[in-house]
Amino acid sequence: MDEFHELVTFVTENYPSYSYVIKPDQEIAVDGLIFRPRPAGGFYFLNENGEQEVTYSEAIDALRNDIEESA
Repeated sequence: MDEFHELVTFVTENYPSYSYVIKPDQEIAVDGLIFRPRPAGGFYFLNENGEQEVTYSEAIDALRNDIEESA
């Protein structure tokens, strides 16, 4: 399974279905956070601070932080 699909799995397991939108192989939008796969690996991460390149681990950390803030 590639990183994008692993991120999709994490999102579907940890967020209610109404809080995310998945465009297969293109984009995951979760609670105002947007992740797009990079051709070289990792993700483009867009949020209120703009766009940055992140690794899979950094993407998971951003989502975990979002879950903690929402709790």
